[in-house]
Amino acid sequence: MDVFSLFLYCVVYPGLARKSGYRSRLLIIAEILSYINETGETRKTRILYASNLNTRSLMKFLEYLKDIGAVNERVDDEGNLWYSLTLKGRRLLEMINAVYEYLESTDPLSNGYLEKAVRAVRDKWGDRVLSVYTTRITGKSQMDYQVEVLHGGKNDYAVVFMSRRSYHNRSVCIGLLLLLDTELKAVIFVEDPVMKSIVEDLLTSSNISSERFVIIE
Repeated sequence: MDVFSLFLYCVVYPGLARKSGYRSRLLIIAEILSYINETGETRKTRILYASNLNTRSLMKFLEYLKDIGAVNERVDDEGNLWYSLTLKGRRLLEMINAVYEYLESTDPLSNGYLEKAVRAVRDKWGDRVLSVYTTRITGKSQMDYQVEVLHGGKNDYAVVFMSRRSYHNRSVCIGLLLLLDTELKAVIFVEDPVMKSIVEDLLTSSNISSERFVIIE
């Protein structure tokens, strides 16, 4: 089974795993990779305790990860098995985390967020939203951004969701880059007052004018 097949097999059914009370295969693999990544190199027995699996199940996962080149296995002089991540293993962990981030993320233009964004554009900039669409925008650096846009009578406004729960704060980084690299104004959604303060500090320290954004909790 290749990495793509792993994602098809594990990601399509995560809801069934959660409903039945069991972890999905994808989650178990993520936990194993995360523990090895955190320790640098670790013995099989420590992975066993951290993953909460029995020895037979753990070895099936480790053998699979070895077969696809995600982990290295080393035997010391006393016969103990040690495991470390390969470059492919670290990349696989990033991909899995990105999948979970996407599945659990909040869409700024659903669940009432669109109404809030339209109202913010009206109150902040005195503009009326005429349409909503997704587009690709090229910044001054020639980097491309996939953006949800509110098209107004005066300007276009990006909709950004910044969350500290996102893997490596990716949403915050992308949102900040978007404002630095383009002339777009933005409606920024955050999850709580703490995140609002963090984002305000980031934008202020980056010399982004408060006239270019509005933050909504």
